Amino acid sequence: MEKQKIIKGVYSANDILGEHFGLYQNEYVNVKNTQADFVRYIKSLRPEINKILKDAGLELTKVKAYSPAMYNFQDDDLDLHIYLRSKTKYLNYIRKHRDDLNKLMAQNVSYDGYIAKTVRCVDEEIGEIMANHDPDILVIRYMLHDWFNANEEHIDALYECIDENEEFNDTDF
Repeated sequence: MEKQKIIKGVYSANDILGEHFGLYQNEYVNVKNTQADFVRYIKSLRPEINKILKDAGLELTKVKAYSPAMYNFQDDDLDLHIYLRSKTKYLNYIRKHRDDLNKLMAQNVSYDGYIAKTVRCVDEEIGEIMANHDPDILVIRYMLHDWFNANEEHIDALYECIDENEEFNDTDF
């Protein structure tokens, strides 16, 4: 059994799945119920998600709705708590997918007016993991984004989670 520190990262579902969970200033939606339904739906996918993450020694352990105190710079989101259970599996996974991951990482580098908060290449990610940092969001996005978005049922289910506000009536206009 591999003896190591278990590393937990909290990741944005908006960033990983490529879907927007923001509900700010939408008077047509019951925000509390819709967020609860979003969380329930993503939790229902946990076995499927963990099947994908397991190859890299990762595990989704918690899904939580997030609403910022101020909407100046952020919107509503879902926090995905993902644990790194096996460094060895994770390092083997990123080495195996080195070329694809390096291409993805090269698309998200800092430039004038934008500061990337992600690693620049697989070698840098290896160093971060060895220093007990949480896995980079780009690796997790690489693993889950296409799977989630290739299945139209997932997108349809998210729209079905939206709970219209009963106080709003189309005939009020």
